[in-house]
Amino acid sequence: MPGPAHPLASTSYLCLGKPYLIHDGGQRAVQHIGEQRRSPSEQQQRPTAAELARTIVSGPYSGSVLTDWLDSAVAVSFWVDHAGRIVLFVSDGHPLARVSCLQANTAADFIVDAVSVQQGPDRRTASVEMTGRLSPVNPTDAAVALTNHARARGLEDVTDLGRLWTLELRPDRIEVNLAAGSHLVDVADYLAASPDPLAQSAHRIAEHLNSSHREVLLELLPGVPPTTPVTMVGLDRYGIDLQVGEYLRRVCFKNPLTRKEELGRELFELRRLRVHA
Repeated sequence: MPGPAHPLASTSYLCLGKPYLIHDGGQRAVQHIGEQRRSPSEQQQRPTAAELARTIVSGPYSGSVLTDWLDSAVAVSFWVDHAGRIVLFVSDGHPLARVSCLQANTAADFIVDAVSVQQGPDRRTASVEMTGRLSPVNPTDAAVALTNHARARGLEDVTDLGRLWTLELRPDRIEVNLAAGSHLVDVADYLAASPDPLAQSAHRIAEHLNSSHREVLLELLPGVPPTTPVTMVGLDRYGIDLQVGEYLRRVCFKNPLTRKEELGRELFELRRLRVHA
């Protein structure tokens, strides 16, 4: 029985370093590239929904919260620690400041919107919605969260933030919303996942390759005419998404990247494999 569709499955994959090329043209075809033939299900080619959730909430995006007593969602600053724990920061005048005066476990919805690498009017391509409970953070953990929040904003002293209440969101339901559909994420899977190491640099890298190194992108696509328009529209630890004419193709890395500094070497290896394919 086939497994569930991947949350970011595309219509075309090109996995160099992994021995197969898959493309859809009404009927799925598999073209052998290397010495061993494998099916797409045998290789993880894209981030899981849990990894997407961790990446989005760990990114430089805005957050908003909705509770029973609010007519609409309100913006909120937040910080996510290495274990995926979400801490919200609210000032004295913020509507959520009253949570600190109420009993713990106040029900709330927390939403983070993300944008894609691709430019255009519809850059908002994904969001994470968490339903859970808000509770005040104990003083020791609050101090750690405030220090990291100040550093993330380029401030040297926590006092520069002003007086802030700290609230922890404990999710019991997590949903990732994509253009292709929505996916529920198990809370344990979310906590076990890690943010994508390329997420913060993806937009800058895509702009650079698209504007100055189009020949590098073409070298990743065996058999594609050199006059074909190619644009990098996605990047994550597992590979690159390329818009090739009217088709979207996926170039998979040989191994998942753990640091952004590994990207240059991986691109070099992929181009070398293409030459000898």
